[in-house]
Amino acid sequence: MNYRNSLLGSVAICGMVLTGPAFAQDAAAPAEEPGVQTLDPLGGEATEAQSGVTPSCGNVGQVVWLGGDESTSEIGSANAPLQQNVQIAGGQVTAFAFSNAGASQQVRIEVQADGNDPMVTLTTAEGEYIGENDDAPESLNSRLESNVGPGVYCAQVESIRGENMTATVQVGRQDQPALLSDSYYDDSSTSSGNMIACTAETDAAPLVEGALDQSLPNGAATASADGMATGYYRFTLGEPTALTLRASSNGDLDPYLALYDANGVSIAENDDADGLNSRLDFVEELAAGDYCIGVMPLSYGQGQIQLSAEALDRDSFLRQAYDRGEMVPPADSNHPVQEFDLAGTRHTVLLNSGKAQWLRFQVTEPSVVVVYAYGSLSGADPKLAMFSQAGSVIGQNDDWNDGTDSKLGPLELAPGTYLVAVSDVNSQGGTGSAVRPLGVMFDLYNKVQ
Repeated sequence: MNYRNSLLGSVAICGMVLTGPAFAQDAAAPAEEPGVQTLDPLGGEATEAQSGVTPSCGNVGQVVWLGGDESTSEIGSANAPLQQNVQIAGGQVTAFAFSNAGASQQVRIEVQADGNDPMVTLTTAEGEYIGENDDAPESLNSRLESNVGPGVYCAQVESIRGENMTATVQVGRQDQPALLSDSYYDDSSTSSGNMIACTAETDAAPLVEGALDQSLPNGAATASADGMATGYYRFTLGEPTALTLRASSNGDLDPYLALYDANGVSIAENDDADGLNSRLDFVEELAAGDYCIGVMPLSYGQGQIQLSAEALDRDSFLRQAYDRGEMVPPADSNHPVQEFDLAGTRHTVLLNSGKAQWLRFQVTEPSVVVVYAYGSLSGADPKLAMFSQAGSVIGQNDDWNDGTDSKLGPLELAPGTYLVAVSDVNSQGGTGSAVRPLGVMFDLYNKVQ
């Protein structure tokens, strides 16, 4: 059976209308071979690679070269920022590939979609997570800055609202003009945000005594910063080290995090990688040398910002990605996944303490599914994300119908196995985090033969 998805207006799929007599809500049973039909970006404006060869980018959906083809998507030699204006279908992810042929350098990845809420995720060519941003400090548009070494990278773009989106996607070097307004940024220095760059003259406290890499086997190095000021913390690496830096607050301080080299040049910065909290991950090892961390609240107030630096361990990093609902746990990971049999029930209630909870279900024939998550009355802000068994993103939604509850779909599914991550954006997780009930309901529509 050949048919194409359409999420514009009322949902009709090759004569299969959800409200018509050709559909009946029915049970689903296991299938051996999963399959997912990919939605093309609306309008078809994304430029396909002329060479016909694109990286997988984690098999998230359509992949295009940002510069038009592979040869014109190398950021180091580009005379201007790489840019495309595209239409992206709601609930879908489009990946824009670019490369860096020279030495490591910082790039700025920006997505502008006025009237929408874009999100950008930076990955390797194989889809390994590097960093992400939902909202830039000054708007709902997205800005992510990262240091990239030689290789191919993917900027995965989607609408947090799950709506059709017109977007401008740009990747540029630091010496090239930015896409988004620089009103929040101080271009007179090498500052990040309105944070003054940390130079050799900046008053900064030591994060640890001695080399940081020598203390990491004993656990994360931590510090507390005042919620009414900008704090700076220095550290030294005796050997190249893969690091994760975090800045978190249990209140509304919205911490902003930046890392500088010994000369005060910004290496990377982040706002809102984990809800309102910030995180910088350096999968590619930071070179031995001296560094300075800057941390500040975007909303000054009473309270503390907790800063930590820890070794980036692959297994720990992946567990945290599973807990955030960003990546499907493999079958051999022993990560908890609840089997959800739609033949027996369409509704469940989860007790959520901050970590994403995973539900796995199966369909045996072409179907349309709608998933709802409720929890606003208990103070929760539920978020839904659906994946194929292979790990590709089917769709996600945070806020729906002008509220904080979530609705994902209608999504057309081929026979196969699928997983849904259910999380609470309002919960920070960790020991002692508040437990909130989240109601999850499925509507499944199967074609009646």
